[in-house]
Amino acid sequence: MTVLKLPNDVISSYIGNGAPMLFRRSLGDPDDENFVQEALLYFLSYYREHKLDTTYVYAGIKESPRRHPEQPPRTATQDGRPQ
Repeated sequence: MTVLKLPNDVISSYIGNGAPMLFRRSLGDPDDENFVQEALLYFLSYYREHKLDTTYVYAGIKESPRRHPEQPPRTATQDGRPQ
């Protein structure tokens, strides 16, 4: 598999409308719908197995509730999706 290094502005232009559109755009918007679907399914299969490989808790997060016991706990999540 060949890995191409794309400029950040090009990558940014691919973002939006979810993974299916990301794949379509990153593959050059091909007419071959089967190719796009195969690429997407390959990615989703790989992602299911490896999505936590480099995930970690930021420094200080685990200790934060103990430092501020007077404040009620809050829950927050972060992901790459636009609001």
